[in-house]
This record gives sequence, structure tokens and C-alpha cells, in this order.
Amino acid sequence: MERENLLKELREQYPIEEEIDFNDFNIEERLQSQLRLEMKYWDLLSAEKFHLSELESKMVDIRFKVYDHFRFEYERTLTKTEIELFYLPGHADIKEIQKRIDIQQVKVDYFKLCYNAVKQLQWNIKTYLKNREN
Repeated sequence: MERENLLKELREQYPIEEEIDFNDFNIEERLQSQLRLEMKYWDLLSAEKFHLSELESKMVDIRFKVYDHFRFEYERTLTKTEIELFYLPGHADIKEIQKRIDIQQVKVDYFKLCYNAVKQLQWNIKTYLKNREN
């Protein structure tokens, strides 16, 4: 449910369908705005990827700290496999950061889709014009 709400919010804030939609009357305008849109979505994608990599680094740090806690402070008889299978996945800090990573991955995927759609725009227009001539 949260994923769908996030996607809806992203579509409202960044209406890619409207930005790449074209017809006979606005082809020239779309071609002129294509590079600007490509740069816009590249910047957004890059920023979201950077944020995702920061979250993933934070996850590694948290997993390391939680693992150390269970391995050396909590119960010294626990094996590596027991800790990784039973204790790490259920830990509140790990669950929280994983939720944030999942949300961030949705943003990255959305902006990747937008960027690819804008990159494809000029080819779509070229094909449209070629087919219209025939």
C-alpha cells in the first residue's frame, strides 16, 4: 500500500506521461525540451541512487553492529548462521533501514523509468514522422 501511494505521489509530482506525450501540434516543442528533460531525470535518478547507496552503507554498518552484539555480548554460543538466519532479520533497526531501502528503491526505479522514457522520446518521434510520411 505504501509503495502504491509513493508511486502515485511521484507520478503527480513528476508527470512523465504528460512530458513525453506528443502529437502533430507539439512535436517541435517536445524535441526542443527533450534534452532538458533528459538532464532533469538524470539528475533526479543520480540523486536517488546516491541516497540509496548511503542507505545500503548504513545497513552494512547496522548489520555489523547488531551481529557483534549477538556474537560477543548477547550469547557467545550462537553460531554465525544462527545469528544471520534468526536474529538479524527480526531486529528492529535492520527492519527499519530495510523499509527505507525498499522505499528508496521504488524512487530509483521510477526515475530510471522516466529517464529511459525521455531518452526514447526522440526515436519515438522519428518513427512517428517516418510512419506518417508513408
